Parts: sequence; structure tokens; C-alpha cells
Amino acid sequence: MSADGGTLYVANSGNNDVAVVDLGKDKVSGMIPVGWYPTSVVLADDKLWVTNGRGLGAGPNNGPGYPDPYSPGRAAEDQYAGSMIPGTLSVVPTPSAGELRKLSEQVVANNAFDERGKVRTPTGTGSVIPRRVGQPSPIKHVIYVVKENRTYDQVLGDLGQGNGDPSLTLFGDDSAPNTRALARQFTTLDNFYADAEISANGWNWVTAANSNSYAEQQWPANYSSRKGEYPSENADPAIGPNVDPANSHLWNKLADNDVSFRNYGFYTSLNATSPLPATTSDPVLSPATNPDYPGYNLNCPDSSGTWEPRQEGCGPGRIDT
Repeated sequence: MSADGGTLYVANSGNNDVAVVDLGKDKVSGMIPVGWYPTSVVLADDKLWVTNGRGLGAGPNNGPGYPDPYSPGRAAEDQYAGSMIPGTLSVVPTPSAGELRKLSEQVVANNAFDERGKVRTPTGTGSVIPRRVGQPSPIKHVIYVVKENRTYDQVLGDLGQGNGDPSLTLFGDDSAPNTRALARQFTTLDNFYADAEISANGWNWVTAANSNSYAEQQWPANYSSRKGEYPSENADPAIGPNVDPANSHLWNKLADNDVSFRNYGFYTSLNATSPLPATTSDPVLSPATNPDYPGYNLNCPDSSGTWEPRQEGCGPGRIDT
């Protein structure tokens, strides 16, 4: 808060800016662009000192000791995505009214927001994605495949199409046949960027389209064994970005809008004795979950006919019969 008590500066982590709030008028006067994921702001010497938790991001992990299962040594610690993100400090002079208008315009441009805070969407008639409620679309079904923990280059770098680096490829046609076949047959998303670095916040993004501040601040402590809780997965109440965390997942929105859906292996409980039947504790996801499709289990192949299951009960869909 300013010394005269008239202005409040708020770090907007998800929007990468600091909001300037006029307390006399009870309204946001503007926004100041800072670094990635600002976590705190202090006003001193007519300047805003803002810590940015993610700084400039991780970047490619292609330096000495990068992850390589064929290397005899361990991967370097500074080549792990979770430890490659040094925070930064933004020092911004308190802006005048004219300067704040320009800074606010920069925030809008950076985030692709309009003046009301809504995400700008492309215009035109060539897109199959509806731009308004009720607009027709040829899309009838959506298949949502969730994968994790690998970069584009590690799986698709040597695909022969797209902007890839073959030297970083770890999984070829022999070990990632499904993913690579999908990329060849349909589309190759070689410039798709994620807001999550690791599983703990990645699960939140793929299931709820956001990751709240609790999860973002807990995972570093958890991953570094400093008593932090694991803030994600399997209906953990911390996952929700909304007021009601239990109603923040994609399947909650589908159910609320009477959109039919089926679940195959996602968010199912791990069973040490048998992979089947597949069950989930989520009350909305459970009725749509196929009990004959096991979830994550390294003892069961993802595709029939690829290799023999390492335990009983993987199901007929996973065995070459």
C-alpha cells in the first residue's frame, strides 16, 4: 500500500502483472507488466520491487548432463525442469497516470486480453472452433489424451517434420509408437507451450485449466523434500482454481452442461493386486469410467501385441489375443 493509503499494489501471479488499485474509488486503475508469476510486491523509495517466481522460465534442457537414459552418469541437477527456473526481481518506478495507461496496454498485449480481461480469440469464418454460444461446428467428438513428463524433442525431435532437435530424442518408434503415429497422421504441435513444468501443477492444468497459488507454492517444497504437501491428483481439494474446488474439473463442466463423456484409465486408483476393475473416487468421473481399462501401470502394455503383460489382470484389451 502507498504511504498515503490511497493506492494498493497487488501481484497478479497468473497474469504476470501488478494491479494498481485506487482505494478511494474502489477500482483497478491499471496494470504494470512484470516477470513470470509475480509472488510478492513491496513499495520502497517510490519504486515497486516485485519478485517473479518463474523469472524467464526454464528454457531447453540441452546443456551438459541433459537427461539421457543411455548416459552412464546421472543427469545434472541444473538440467531438470523443476530446478532450471531462477526467480527474478523487477524494479519499477511508480508510474504516473499517463505511464500507467501505456503499461496497461502492454499487459493487455502481452496476455492477449481485451480491455475487459477476456481472452482475445481470432476472428474469421475458416475456423472449426466455435467463437460464440450456439455457433455450429463440424466437431462432434473430442478425444483428449493426457501424457506427461516429456518435452517435444524427447519424443518427436527426430520425427522428420516440425521444428525438432533429433539430438535430444529419447523415445523413437520402438518405444513411443502411438504418440509418433498420431503426430504423423493428424498434426504435429511443435510450438505448443505448457504452463507447468512438473506433474504436480501439470495435472491441475490438464484437468482444471489452471493451477492455484497453493499448488504453485507447495510443489517446490514437496519436490525438494522440505515438508511440502503434494498438491495435486486424485480429487485433492487443493487442485481447484475456483471457490468450489470440487466443481472445477473439465468433467464437472461437461456434466453440468449435459455433455456425454467416457473415461479410460484416467484418475483411476492404483491397485497393487490387480489392475482391474479400474475405479476412481471422483463421484462425477466414476460413472463414466470404463472398469475394463486399467490406468497407469507399468506392468501392463498400452497397446495390445506390443509386449507381454508382467502381471495378471491387465485385461483383454491389453493382450494380443
